[in-house]
Amino acid sequence: MKKAVIISGPPGAGKGTQANFVASKFNLIHFDTGKYVERIVYKPDSRRRESKKDFDGGTLVDTRWILPILKNEVRKISKAGFGIVLSGSPRTLFEAFGDKENKGLVPLLVELYGRENILVFFIDIPPRTSISRNSKRRICEICGNGNLLGSSVRKCPVCGGKLLKRTLDKAKVIKVRLEEYKERTVPVFKELKRRGFKVVNIDGKESPANIFQKIRKHIK
Repeated sequence: MKKAVIISGPPGAGKGTQANFVASKFNLIHFDTGKYVERIVYKPDSRRRESKKDFDGGTLVDTRWILPILKNEVRKISKAGFGIVLSGSPRTLFEAFGDKENKGLVPLLVELYGRENILVFFIDIPPRTSISRNSKRRICEICGNGNLLGSSVRKCPVCGGKLLKRTLDKAKVIKVRLEEYKERTVPVFKELKRRGFKVVNIDGKESPANIFQKIRKHIK
């Protein structure tokens, strides 16, 4: 049976890393909302260039134009016969549950995969850890790999590309992202619990390998 796995947590919690592990182990498709939105707002001909300022400043961009895009991508993945791993979504109550005119992401996942096949993981780290990790993060300009590499590492160990520091990982921007997460994303998981979805809490300060072992135990 196909699964829909949601992995969330504050900036620097390791959502993308764990989503990649899960996708590889269980033959699922990892959909990274943050990277997808970044590509949209940075496209030279994008109609959403006005959202770039919000994105670079750490503020969540308008979910009303993102939601239809996310739902379309989720439908395509399901139609192709794959389960999905979401990292970075849903980010707001509207994105998760929609309103009277708009079906949210969670009801769509229930429709496509069945409520019993939706798994939610919350990787938690304290704000100081988030700031520390993100401040050290560097990303390869070619393949996107990198993450928490020492300052002495100049080139990507995967492809040899140049390692760059993202605007999103500046200390002042991380603080904005953390506040946005606290005010707009944490309520999503409280509401998921209220609606009877099981949310598995995981200590994000452990090693990536240990975190993955805990996640995989819940995925049958």
